[in-house]
Amino acid sequence: MNIELKKTTGKTFINLHTGQHYKGDGETIVFGVNRGILIGKTLPAGKQGFLNFSGDFRYRMPTHRGGEYQGRVYYNNRALDNAKIQERGFSRKTPVSNDGSIQFTSSGFLLNGGYPINSQIELFWTGAVNYSHPVVRGAYRYPKDSNQVNRVLYPDGFKPKIIINSWDISGIAGAKGKTNKGWNWEWNSVYGKNFSKGYLKNTNNASQVALGANAPTEFYIGSNVFTQQTNTISLARDFAKEIRGVKTFNIGWGAEYRFEKFRTRAGEEASWKNYDTTGRTQGGAQPQPGIDTADVVNENRRVAGLYVDLETDINDHFLINVAGRYENYNDFGNNLAGKLAMRYKFSSAFSLRGSVSNGYHAPALQQIYYSASLSGYRKVGGVNIPIRVGTFSNNSAVAKAFGLKPLQPEKAVNLSGGFTSTVTPQINLTVDAYWIQIKNRIVLSGRFDRSNPIVDGILVNLPDIDGVQFITNAINTRTHGIDIVMNGNWSIRKASLGFMLAANFTRTNIFGPIQTTDKLPADSLNTNTLFNREEREKIENGQPISKIILSANYKKGKIGFLTRSTRFGKTSAVFNSANKLQDEFFSAKILTDVSINYSPKKWLTITAGANNVFN
Repeated sequence: MNIELKKTTGKTFINLHTGQHYKGDGETIVFGVNRGILIGKTLPAGKQGFLNFSGDFRYRMPTHRGGEYQGRVYYNNRALDNAKIQERGFSRKTPVSNDGSIQFTSSGFLLNGGYPINSQIELFWTGAVNYSHPVVRGAYRYPKDSNQVNRVLYPDGFKPKIIINSWDISGIAGAKGKTNKGWNWEWNSVYGKNFSKGYLKNTNNASQVALGANAPTEFYIGSNVFTQQTNTISLARDFAKEIRGVKTFNIGWGAEYRFEKFRTRAGEEASWKNYDTTGRTQGGAQPQPGIDTADVVNENRRVAGLYVDLETDINDHFLINVAGRYENYNDFGNNLAGKLAMRYKFSSAFSLRGSVSNGYHAPALQQIYYSASLSGYRKVGGVNIPIRVGTFSNNSAVAKAFGLKPLQPEKAVNLSGGFTSTVTPQINLTVDAYWIQIKNRIVLSGRFDRSNPIVDGILVNLPDIDGVQFITNAINTRTHGIDIVMNGNWSIRKASLGFMLAANFTRTNIFGPIQTTDKLPADSLNTNTLFNREEREKIENGQPISKIILSANYKKGKIGFLTRSTRFGKTSAVFNSANKLQDEFFSAKILTDVSINYSPKKWLTITAGANNVFN
C-alpha cells in the first residue's frame, strides 16, 4: 500500500466530528488539526523544504445492548437466590449486561518533512506517535461462584475492567535523488515499535481469599513489546532510449535488511499465581491472569532480501511486468518469490489484465514463541496436584512431547484476471477475478486435555500439565472470488451527480486432511480437537460471502447530498458441539447511511448525517 502523506504548507485544516447512537449512548468526539510550513531557502529549480504537522484526538463512550440475566446470582437454589436478590436490591440487567462497544480513547501526532540539498538530492523524514486506551468490561462474576469471587470484597459479585495502554512509535528517514546517468535512487531506514501494558481493575485473585477485605483489586498483568528496524536501498531507470522497439523499459532493483524483536514481561505475582493450596479457588486475576514468569519471551530475527523488477510497454497496447524477490531468514532459510503480470489495451475504452504470483509468509515471532498458561489444581488419589493449562509455545517441552513439528512458512499461489472499460465518457467499469491457494496455514488448535487417553499418555512425563493448546500448520485453504466496481459522473446544468456500485463475492474452503502430529492419530477425536467444526465455520462462512455497495453523491452550489447502502451477505456460526440445533444462521442485511454537507465558505464545510438509518 503506497500512502501519500500530506505536504501542504501555509494552510491549516481542522476537523471536528461528534455523534452518538439512537439510544443515547456511544457518544463520540474526534478532533484533528493539520498545518504545514516552509523551511530553508528556495532552490533555483523551485524546490523548498517543508514540515507538515498532524494531530488528532478520539474519544468514544461505551454502548449497552445486553438483555436481562436469567441465571442464578447468589445461590444455585432458585428460591433462596430470588429472596437474596430482593434483599440486596440486585439488578439483573444494569451491572450484568456486557453486550455493546467498549470505551475507547486515542491520540496521535505525525510529522512529515522533506529538504532538498540541491537540485538532485532530497532528504525526507516522517515520525509518528499514537496512543490508545481501551477499557473492556469482562463478563460479570457472580457471588455464587466462590472459586472466582472473594465475597468479602464483592458480596454482590463484580464486573472486571481490562485496560491495555498501547503505544505505537515509528520513524522514517532517508534520502533520494537521481544520478547523472539517469538512475533514480533511494535509501531509507524505518523503525517501528509497539509497546502495550495491561492492567485489571475492579477484580480479584480468588485464591487470595485469606486476605479478605485487604486483598488487592487492581493488578498489573504484564506487557508485550515488538520492534522492527528495516533498511532499504533501491534504484530504478528507464532504458527505453537504449532499446529499439519499446515504448518504456523500466528496471528496478534493491536490497533490504530487517531486524525484528519480540519480548514479553511478566505481570506482578498476584496477577498470575494461585495461592490456594487446597485447589478450591481459581488462581490469577479475573478475567485473565497475568503473564507468568514461565511464559516470558525474548526472541529476535534477522531477514535479508534482494529484489528485481522489470516493466515494459512493448507498444501502445501491450505491457508486461516481471518481478522476483529473494529472502534469507536466519531461522527459516531461503525463499524465492516471483510475479508475472500483463495488460493488453485493445483501445482507450477496453483493457485486459492478469497476473500470477507465489507468496511466502514466515511465521511471526509471536506465533512461534507466544505462551500463556493458567495455574490450577487437579485431584489425584484425593490429593491436590498443581497443574497448568493454556497455550504453549511451538518450541516448548510440551510441544516436543506432542511431536509437534516446528512451524513452517505459509506458501501461497495467486492467480487473477480481469478487465477495465470506459463504457461511456461518464461510466467506468472494472472487473477482476482471483484464486488464492494457501498451504500450511497457521492456526490455533483446540484444547487437548488428559480426558483423552492418548493425550494422557503423551503428557506422562509432564504431570503438571493438564490441558494444552498450540499454534500449528493444520490446514490448507483455497479462496476464489470476484470484484466489480462501476463509477459514473455527470454534470447536470450547474450540479454534479456521481454514483458508485461495488460488489465483492468470495468463498474460502478448506481442502485436504487436517494435519496432526505423528503422536495424535488422525481420527475424528483428535482432528476435531485440533481444528473443530466451529473453527472451520469461521473460516468458510464466518464472514459475509458477498458485499455490495451502492452510493450516490449530488452536489449543487454550496450544498451536497450523499447516500450509501451496503448489503452484507449471509453468515453463520456453529459451536463445537454435537447438537447442531445450537448452530446460528444470519440472513443478509442492508445498512444505509445518509449525510448532507454545506459549505458557506471555501474554508468551511459542515456535514450532518446518520449511519444505519433504518437500524
